[in-house]
This record gives sequence, C-alpha cells and structure tokens, in this order.
Amino acid sequence: MSDITETQLGETIKSIPEPIKETIMTTYTRLIEKGKLEGEQIGIQKGEQIGIQKGKLEVVISLYDEGFETPRIAKIVKLQEEEVDNILEKNGRLK
Repeated sequence: MSDITETQLGETIKSIPEPIKETIMTTYTRLIEKGKLEGEQIGIQKGEQIGIQKGKLEVVISLYDEGFETPRIAKIVKLQEEEVDNILEKNGRLK
C-alpha cells in the first residue's frame, strides 16, 4: 500500500459517478467522526489516569510530611512501598 498525492486523489474522486461519490463521502465523514470520538475517549481516559496519579502523588507527599511511615502510606493510597519510596525520592523527601 502506498500513499497517493492530493492531486491524484482529487482526480480519482472526480472520475467517480455522483451517487457513488456521495456514498463514499458520507462514509468517509462518518469514519472521520468515529475516529474523532474514539480519540476523544482515549484522551479522557488518559486524563483521568493522570489525574488519579497526580492525586496519589499529592497524598503520598502530604502523608509523609505529616509523619506517616512508608508502609502506612502505601496501604492508604494502595501502592507498593517501593512506589511510595520512589515518589518521595523524586520529590526530595527521601535520599
């Protein structure tokens, strides 16, 4: 499969009979809209995941700053202790 130029595509479309061309363009438009909706849903899901991760990061740091130990923090935020330690290290809390 190879790409065709816009000019080649335009010439090809011009050569298609009108009723078929309308069907093709309607189908094309529906496919574009479907792709946009799927992309939007993926974006929303990724945004939610990022938000959850950011929230956990903030809670981990806050709990640590309040004197909580790593095992307790891990249990509260439902992370592995290693993940909690990594968050704390990356944010200058552990050395």
